[in-house]
Amino acid sequence: MKKLILTLMVIAFGFYSSAQSVLQTEIDKNIPAMINAQTTTDFDIIFNNISKLRGNNREIYYYSALALMKKIQILQAENKLSLGEGDNYIAEKYALSSYNIGSTAIETEILLGFIHLERLLLNPKNAAAEKAIIDSYIEKAKKLDRNHPRLLLLQGEVAYFIPENLGGDKQKAIEFFQASVKSFKANKKQALGWNWGQSDAENYLNRHLNAITSNQIH
Repeated sequence: MKKLILTLMVIAFGFYSSAQSVLQTEIDKNIPAMINAQTTTDFDIIFNNISKLRGNNREIYYYSALALMKKIQILQAENKLSLGEGDNYIAEKYALSSYNIGSTAIETEILLGFIHLERLLLNPKNAAAEKAIIDSYIEKAKKLDRNHPRLLLLQGEVAYFIPENLGGDKQKAIEFFQASVKSFKANKKQALGWNWGQSDAENYLNRHLNAITSNQIH
């Protein structure tokens, strides 16, 4: 009897491991697409592909939230930020689910910080309250790794986008972006297997340098 139970347990574990492997493969398929995504439609497709997966895997929730957060960044760049309000709340829901599963908590702390920065920009009247929430996530992340490149990027974007009366400081933002790029280069492979954010930090620095060059020419 004991031998039969043990055999059944081994078979069940084999099925579970196989299912988890298939699930991880499906998640990993979408990472190259996310790296190369350029439009809101691209990120909608990625979100739909990942969020429909079933399983208690934190990466499903994390990447679903990340896809929507990146989509809203594109809307912001296109001056269509108001169109992202609904997705912002959905992104938070998925990120919190990732957080509740645990593991790699710093990544979720940082992602939630970005999500609330977008909410601050969506609802400027609530800027002070949102800034306090962002600060709480930053402080939690700093206790885990204050030199994490995405944390430095988040701090840079906060300093870059928020009003001066709440601590906005463009020059301080540039310093954070420089530190972020340096940290990305020193840590070639970050958790979750994708260095998202490095190109963002580099783009902010390039814009800053281009602005300086333009001012010198004129």
